[in-house]
Amino acid sequence: MRRLTRSSPAQVAPNTMLRARFEDQLVIGAPYDSPRAELGPLYGRGDIKSIFTRVGRLRWEGRPHGHDIPVLRWDVRVWHRTREGRVMPQRGQEQTCLFTGTTKMACPSFSLPAGPEKEGGTCAAANPAAEGGKGLRKPGKTYTCDGCYALEGNYFQAEVSISHAARYHWVVSKLEADPTGQALAADLTSAIVDYARFGTMAGSRDATFDRLSSELGTWNDGRIRVPLSENGRVVLREAFQTPLPADTGTSNSCQFLSERLSPQNGEVTGFFRIHDSGDFTIGRPSLWAAYARAWGLVAKALPKVLFWAPTRAWMFPTMVKVLAEAKARAPNLIVRPSALHVGDEAPVVPGLDAGTTVFLKPGGGRAEDVRTPGASYPCPVYVSHWDEEALPDAKIKGGKARALRGELGEWVEDKSCQAAGCRRCWADPIRQVAYGWH
Repeated sequence: MRRLTRSSPAQVAPNTMLRARFEDQLVIGAPYDSPRAELGPLYGRGDIKSIFTRVGRLRWEGRPHGHDIPVLRWDVRVWHRTREGRVMPQRGQEQTCLFTGTTKMACPSFSLPAGPEKEGGTCAAANPAAEGGKGLRKPGKTYTCDGCYALEGNYFQAEVSISHAARYHWVVSKLEADPTGQALAADLTSAIVDYARFGTMAGSRDATFDRLSSELGTWNDGRIRVPLSENGRVVLREAFQTPLPADTGTSNSCQFLSERLSPQNGEVTGFFRIHDSGDFTIGRPSLWAAYARAWGLVAKALPKVLFWAPTRAWMFPTMVKVLAEAKARAPNLIVRPSALHVGDEAPVVPGLDAGTTVFLKPGGGRAEDVRTPGASYPCPVYVSHWDEEALPDAKIKGGKARALRGELGEWVEDKSCQAAGCRRCWADPIRQVAYGWH
């Protein structure tokens, strides 16, 4: 994280935010400029208290409360300052989506703050203090966490950071109240079912397309059906399918689910990603195992849903044991250990599924030039392919001249699992996977 973050008393702040990031201090209160307004950081550490200790009880609400998608709510609005130091009255947050809808994976996911623990993150393997420790940060190699995508792009927007902090404190408060993890698991399970049966939005401007592309819903006659809002009422529509390569033995994701999980009509089924950002090592170490067990209970309660969780928590033997036990009880839980350095072979961890690693993309990223570590399979989202119908990109060398000549075709990358025709991370747990360096 040395390249991307800076430490403040209790805040994660990527370097890319230094000129445009929101202030570490957030305004809370109603109205925001009243004498009762308070200041506080997103994440607490030591004697520093988070603002989420003062905004009231965090709770999830869904369809019965009138929401189109499960949300996490609190009692007092939270604002952030703009780069000019102003507070926008209309931008106060009092809720956030409980799940995230990343277009890349075409399914819902659960997102926590990335980064080292001391900066409010949930990635213990990224702790700078661990440099040089056994098994961490080998000299001459690039540590994968140093290029974490979850500390760039949309992830460093103020609203996203507030949402991450809210989920973080909700999980921690649930685990502190019930260290078994059962209460958290019950809430997560109910929320996933609520999303599958009633959630009509996926969090983007094009909610209809987003929801149809999100492969988590209810099973009906060999297809995943998802709810959509049409003319003031909720209707079920067939979700988009992911085409699958011939070596999977099935032509698409629905056929795969039918043969692998045998869902019955009306059952919740599809794909879910645990942590598009963050890891199992949330809060203090005494909570880690409870959190991992909670997701194991969720997977066991929803056996027709495939859950995929990449993790670097395999560095901690206690966590490996907990995750392996969870997998043994819920075979639909896919836990893949992630390599620590770019170019490392994918980890092999007994009790967990095949690991993942990262490869350096060659110029253009063309399939024939890709060399992945060991026997890992290159994720097709990071591998360019020739598209005969694509308009040449003028930003690419020679693209403008080709466009003027009217020539079509270009090396392009698909931007989602669905577009690339792949669900190996969920569907092929014995195959190692390599992703392109972000």
